[in-house]
Amino acid sequence: MDVWMIWLALGLRWLHWVGIGLVLTGLLAFRWSGRARWRLAVAGLGLAAGSAFAWPAVYAASMTPGNVPWQVLLVLGAGAEGWLPGVAALLDLHPDWVSAWRPEPAVPLAGSALRQTLWLLVALVLASGCAWLAWRVASKPLGWMLLALAAVLWGYRPIPSPALLLAPASAHSFRQPDVAFDVSGLSLGQVNYQRHCITCHGAPGEGPTRKTVGMARWPTVLGAALFETRPVGELYGHVQYAAGHAYSQRLSEAEVWQILDYLRVAAAGTTLQREQAWLQPLPAPGMSIRCTGAWGHARSLSDLRGQKVRIAVQDGGASSVAARALPDPRLVDVWLLPPNADVPAEAECVSTEPGTWQTYGWLAGVTPEQLSGAAFLVDRQGWLRAFASARDAQGWSRPDSMCGPVDVAQTALPTGSLSEVLDTMARRPVGPLVGARL
Repeated sequence: MDVWMIWLALGLRWLHWVGIGLVLTGLLAFRWSGRARWRLAVAGLGLAAGSAFAWPAVYAASMTPGNVPWQVLLVLGAGAEGWLPGVAALLDLHPDWVSAWRPEPAVPLAGSALRQTLWLLVALVLASGCAWLAWRVASKPLGWMLLALAAVLWGYRPIPSPALLLAPASAHSFRQPDVAFDVSGLSLGQVNYQRHCITCHGAPGEGPTRKTVGMARWPTVLGAALFETRPVGELYGHVQYAAGHAYSQRLSEAEVWQILDYLRVAAAGTTLQREQAWLQPLPAPGMSIRCTGAWGHARSLSDLRGQKVRIAVQDGGASSVAARALPDPRLVDVWLLPPNADVPAEAECVSTEPGTWQTYGWLAGVTPEQLSGAAFLVDRQGWLRAFASARDAQGWSRPDSMCGPVDVAQTALPTGSLSEVLDTMARRPVGPLVGARL
């Protein structure tokens, strides 16, 4: 996701209403000359129409991984309902989606539909040209004719079948979590999942339980594949609003997001065990920390944003300091210690917050008892990039396996060298953390 494009889409929604305001001003400014009023109204109409066309395409491009072909964005903008966005859309970076379709890198693009987009482009160029001439002429008989022709070209624009280029979408497709992605929230997510969901869906990734036999609808398997194929916003919309779902509108928004965050973390751990890497971007869960020296001001993991961080899981024993946790000037070290452990003098930063071992155990796909000696690398933007298990004292997972959809198919073999991992992190950045958690 590109931050600047998300803000650009928000600006275009505001610009759309500026255009509407110019149209109304042109219609109601009776003291102005007819020519000035006409030009102002036509300019406002063009601004409103262009913004209504552009903001859905820009927003969808910003929220879709990889590069979206311009033909896809053209079809999306032409078919989206971007007119008159509500107050919520003017104040929210991630408003309800305004189209029944969205870009999806996994959808094969039909050649016939791509060729049809050329006719759509011609129609839009001609409509824009007619509107410009209507503004330029500024005489009522000819101007009205040109404006009417522009409206006809826009109304009868040839839009290819969206199913040939896009994936189905819902109003919640691009919605992002508005709860903190931290240890306490993830722990609450697990509690709520155990309380409300596990009876039907079973343990994450394991599938429905025997109690679901005879149900009219078979519960979904809540594993890694679910997050690889569907945007998290659509999952939220299904849990919260889908007709027939057992907990539709019975859980708060925060509870639903916390459950989904917990499932994402559990799915990441399953993927790590299977592929030796995380294949989708995931931020390091936040936690409270205590630091000394230059980082004495840091109180949470987010305070170290902008630095490369190594999170080392230690049991607090004198012999538990693995070679990977020795001081390195390129990194800020955060030690995860048991809640009642003594803090070693050589520790730069430590966290003894309850639940951290369990949370990072989910990320690693192991139990808390198996986690001691493991380490995680976090880049300057806060993304988890590499993992080294307690069983392998030197090998790190690939830090580039989650940089984009083209990398998912790569075999994520251990790299071995910390220097190589850090070099790859610098060359292949994931990007800034974007969402409701800006």
